[in-house]
Amino acid sequence: MSKEKDTYNQAKIAILNYIIVFCTNTIYEENGVYRNSLNLPSMHDDIPKGFVSCIGCLPKGGSLVRLVAAPLNTKWYLSWLKEYDKDRDRYLLESIDDGSLCWWTNISLDYLPTEISDKFPHWKYTDKQFSFWDRWKKAYRWEDAYWFVPLMPLFDGKKVTLELRKKFSDERFSKTFNDWKKLTIKEMREFVKDRELYMKDLP
Repeated sequence: MSKEKDTYNQAKIAILNYIIVFCTNTIYEENGVYRNSLNLPSMHDDIPKGFVSCIGCLPKGGSLVRLVAAPLNTKWYLSWLKEYDKDRDRYLLESIDDGSLCWWTNISLDYLPTEISDKFPHWKYTDKQFSFWDRWKKAYRWEDAYWFVPLMPLFDGKKVTLELRKKFSDERFSKTFNDWKKLTIKEMREFVKDRELYMKDLP
């Protein structure tokens, strides 16, 4: 029985949303004339918020890259750089569309600095992991919690860390579970309930 293939539709939407907002820096006026800068604030000091040309350089492994001088109708138009083979001058790319891997040669790449992409771990989440995020929010709502808001889960292989942030504060409480695919809504609710009781018992 073949293994069901992961899909990445929600992560793709999140990535494209960022690109549309921060990387599309040419907009047209009503008269058809375009201006070249939106003057958007940088998300990190001295780090470009958009793609950087990489002629004669090698982006960091794990960078989000876009193909340059390559076919336009390929699903690797936006990819994660997995590996570089120096001996054969080729790049192993993972498509954001469906996670497919492919070696590419005779191309150049533009890259998004990892200082930016690392702020958005959900860009690599599968649709099943986004569905888990929906279940986590549902478990939180069932407890009618007063003190906390749920944060996006952090996945590490099979493990998942759930976090609650105290309202009007940066204080956080977290708990790691061994297998996110087996974690039940009941267990999530117990975590929320335990934190709520902890707050109520404080003097």
